[in-house]
Amino acid sequence: MSRFHVGGKVVDTVDLLRKRHWAWRLDLWPFAVLYGVWLAAVVPSLDFSDASIVLGSIGAFHVLVFLFTVWSVDFKCFMQYSKVNDIQRADACKITPTKFSGSKEVVPLHFRKLAAASTSLGTEEIFFDFRKQRFIYSDEQNTFFKLPYPSKETIGYYLKNTGYGTEAKIQAATEKWGRNVFEYPQPTFQSLLKEQIMEPFFVFQVFCVGLWCLDEYWYYSLFTLFMLFMFESTMAKSRLKTLSELRRVKVDSQILMVYRCGKWVKISGTELLPGDVVSIGRSTGLDGEDKSVPADMLILAGSAIVNEAILTGESTPQWKAGFCNFHDTLFFVSLFSLQFIFIHNTFTFGLRFLGIVLTSTLETHTSSPESHFPVIKVILLDTKRFCYLPMFSSQRTSTFQVPVIGRGTDEKLSTKRDKAHVLFGGTKILQHTPDKTFHLKAPDGGCLAVVLRTGFETSQGKLMRTILFSTERVTANSWESGLFILFLVVFALIAAGYVLKKGLEDPTRSKYKLLLSCSLIITSVIPPELPMELSIAVNTSLIALARRGIYCTEPFRIPFAGKVDICCFDKTGTLTSDDMEFSGVGGLTDSEDLDTEMSKVPDRTLEILASCHALVFVDNKLVGDPLEKAALKGIEWGYKSDEKAMPKKGSGNFVQIVQRHHFASYLKRMSVVVRVQEEFFAFVKV
Repeated sequence: MSRFHVGGKVVDTVDLLRKRHWAWRLDLWPFAVLYGVWLAAVVPSLDFSDASIVLGSIGAFHVLVFLFTVWSVDFKCFMQYSKVNDIQRADACKITPTKFSGSKEVVPLHFRKLAAASTSLGTEEIFFDFRKQRFIYSDEQNTFFKLPYPSKETIGYYLKNTGYGTEAKIQAATEKWGRNVFEYPQPTFQSLLKEQIMEPFFVFQVFCVGLWCLDEYWYYSLFTLFMLFMFESTMAKSRLKTLSELRRVKVDSQILMVYRCGKWVKISGTELLPGDVVSIGRSTGLDGEDKSVPADMLILAGSAIVNEAILTGESTPQWKAGFCNFHDTLFFVSLFSLQFIFIHNTFTFGLRFLGIVLTSTLETHTSSPESHFPVIKVILLDTKRFCYLPMFSSQRTSTFQVPVIGRGTDEKLSTKRDKAHVLFGGTKILQHTPDKTFHLKAPDGGCLAVVLRTGFETSQGKLMRTILFSTERVTANSWESGLFILFLVVFALIAAGYVLKKGLEDPTRSKYKLLLSCSLIITSVIPPELPMELSIAVNTSLIALARRGIYCTEPFRIPFAGKVDICCFDKTGTLTSDDMEFSGVGGLTDSEDLDTEMSKVPDRTLEILASCHALVFVDNKLVGDPLEKAALKGIEWGYKSDEKAMPKKGSGNFVQIVQRHHFASYLKRMSVVVRVQEEFFAFVKV
C-alpha cells in the first residue's frame, strides 16, 4: 500500500516515495533530449537568431519546470520521485497535513535497529519526523502513529512509579524520546533570501527586467533589479531577527533531583525523560528570576502555586495539588445532622453558590497503615449523591462510605481534566509545599512529580510548534493580487495577439523584436513597483510593531489586517477591569432583594463564603480569583497564610481550612473541608 491514512490532528495521509536516480528524473532527461535535438537538428537548419530563440524557449521552459518543483510539492513528487507499495523500498514520504495545519511536505523515511533492551527482540523501527513530531510505523495497524508518551496511564501507575531502575532502560528511553530540548535549525540570511527570491512574484519581476534589458532599456532595468534585491534583503533580515528571538525560548537547564536506579541523582532539566520521578520546587537563577518548569509533570505529592501566564495569558496564579491526596482512601462518616444551605450570591453578575454543610464526627480508614489523618481528606463532589440521602436528626446516626471523589486508581489520566495536578512546561513555580506522608521522600524538600512529556510535546513545545509550523507561509502574491492580474492579462493577451498578427503580416519585420514586443505587452500589466510598494508597507509595519515589542514571523500577513471587520478581545484587562464589587447576598429568602448588611446573613453562609475559595498567599500577598477576593472583602472577613479565615469585626468563630478540592470544570464545582470549633464541615460551591 502506497498511501496510509493516519487520521490524526496533524497528519492526514502519508504517501510512500522513492527518489528517482538523477538520470531518470523527469525534470532532467527530457530536457537533455531536447537540448540534443536542438543541437543536432535546429542549429544546422536555422539561422543564428532563430536558433537562439528556440534555445531560449527550451531554457525558459526548463527553468519554469524547476521553479514549479519548488512551488508545488505534488509537482516535485511527480518529477523527482516514484510511488512504491513496499515500505522497505521507500526512502521518503509525502505528508499531507490536516486542514488548517499547513502545507504538504516531503520528508525522509528513517530505518533504525532497536536495541534489545528497549523491546523483547532487536527489531527495526521505521519512522519519519514531521514538524518536530515523530511518527512510527506499526506492522499490526499497518499505518503510522505518533510517538506515544506516558501521559494517559492510570492513576495507580503514576502513584507506583519509581522511575528508571537500570541504565539500559535509561538508554532505551533516551533513544526513544531524545533530549528535552527545543532543537530547530537557525536559518541563515542566505537561505531566507533564497526562499524569498524563489517566490513567483519576484521571479516574474526578474523576468520582466530581463525583457527590458533585451529591449536596450538598461539603466532603469538594472536599478529596478537592484531595488528588488534590496527590499527582499531587508525583509529577510527582519525575519532572521524575529526567528533569532524565538530561538531564545528554550528549556531551562536547572539542576533537578531525579530518582534513578534506586537513588536520587542530580540531573539537568534538558536530560529529563518521560517517566522520570523528580523533585521540583521554586528555583531562581543568578539574576533572581524564577526558572520555568522544564517539562510537563504530574504532581504525585505536595502542592505548588504556579504562574501559567506564558500559556494562558492569565496573571492569576494557579494552585496545583498532588494526586496522593486522592489515593485509595475510604471514609466512614457518622452523621449527626445533615443540612442543606442554598445561597444565591449576586456580585457584578449572578454567580451562584450552593453550600452543602455536613455536621459530623469522622472516622478515617486508609489503605496505608502508616497514614493517620485526624480529619477528613476528601469529600464527595457530586451533589446528587447527597440529595439521595435521607435527612437525619441529631438523635439518629447513620454510617456510609464516601469514595474518593468518584475516582479510582484504574482510571486513566487526562491532562485537560486533571490540569489541577499537572505542572506544564514553561510555567513558573512561585512557591511549593512538600508532602512528607508519601512513600518516596524528596531529599531537597521539593514536590514529587513524574515527567509526562518532554521537548516539543510539552505545552510550551506545542506553542512553539504552532508559531513555527501550523500555517502556510503567506507571501505578497495573494489570491486577490492574482485575480486582479489575471483580469488584466486577458486584455494584454488580446493586445499582444493583435500585434503578433499584424507583425507576421510584415515579412521585413524582425521576429525577435516582434516576440519581444508581445512579451513586453503581456508583462506590462503587472506594475513593477507593486512588490516594492508591498515590501515598503510591510517593513514600515514591522518597524512600528518592533518598537512595541511585537515580532512577526510572517510579515506578509500584516496586509490582511486591512480586511478585518470584527475584533475579538480577551475582555479582562483590555476592555474591562478584573476588579469586582460585592453587592450583597441573595437567595436566602423568597425576596429578590439582596442582603447588604452582613449582620443579617447567617453565620454558616458567611463561613462558606469565607472558606470555599481558591485564594492563596504568594510572597505575603493574597492572590487569586478577583471574584472570590471581592466576596471575602464584602463580607468583612480576613484570610491568613495559615489557611484560616476569621471575621474582622465581632466575635465570630474562625474557620480553619483542612483540605481544598479546587474547581473542576467537568464537575462544575469545588469543595473544602473545614474545622469550626472542633466540628468538621464540607462546603461545596457550584
